[in-house]
Amino acid sequence: MKRITVFLMLLSVWSGFITAQKVDSIKIEQTGDFIKIRYKILDSKPDQVYRVKVLCSINGGLNTELKSISGDTGDQVLGGKSEYWVVWDVLKDVDEAKSVDFIVRAELVKDLNSLIASPGTVPSVDWDKKRFNVLLALMSSGPKPGLRIGYMGSFGVSLQVVSGKTEKGDSPNISPQGNDPAFGLDITKRIVNKNQFQMHLMAGIQNSALIFLQSRESTGPVYKEFVPGPEIGLLFGVSKISFGIVLSHHDPGKIEKERNLIATSPLGSFTLAFGMRF
Repeated sequence: MKRITVFLMLLSVWSGFITAQKVDSIKIEQTGDFIKIRYKILDSKPDQVYRVKVLCSINGGLNTELKSISGDTGDQVLGGKSEYWVVWDVLKDVDEAKSVDFIVRAELVKDLNSLIASPGTVPSVDWDKKRFNVLLALMSSGPKPGLRIGYMGSFGVSLQVVSGKTEKGDSPNISPQGNDPAFGLDITKRIVNKNQFQMHLMAGIQNSALIFLQSRESTGPVYKEFVPGPEIGLLFGVSKISFGIVLSHHDPGKIEKERNLIATSPLGSFTLAFGMRF
């Protein structure tokens, strides 16, 4: 049968010094088969987190960590309390105890106070988790101003909408036409992820209006058609700022062949974008 023959005949308590913190004011209370250990962590603050271990040497043996304990112990003990306590269910761990030496150790594992209080110290930020991007965009063909938005993690998606006049190209007798939108949709892949700097590769499709004529010397009629084409680009994130460039190209060959028209608008364009990420 488990029993305590001469419990706490010899009792000594040690405090652990870790990262300038001290465990002090240890008090021991015995109630039947249970031992309550009360202690203080000096100079602890509410925004600090400690790893607390309670070890003991039973009957002169090696120091071992107690298993059957509850209370303020483990890896998530918050600082700032006036007093802490641990209860040990003795007979769950040992059959007999004639003498016990305790060791209480408190290790500071997180201190938000030091980050706030230290001048020039900036709390760490998971910059790669700032995945929402909102950017102002300006497409060279037009030019057409607009907006690019995206959610960009390891993989992501980005959408661009711009609007402006459709360029006439090299036809001297035709003016830029209307106020036409252009849409771009891209799949993104993060290819660089280092501290505050991330770089994403973008590839997708853009749909934009082109001006068509019967011939390049013609003054009309003017035909305007939306022509899809591939686009590719890079978007960069530096701290809270994001910026990028996208190149696009349109192939009007099918429309020219089927309708006997000639595209006069520029077939290639680039878009610059600048904004923020959240």
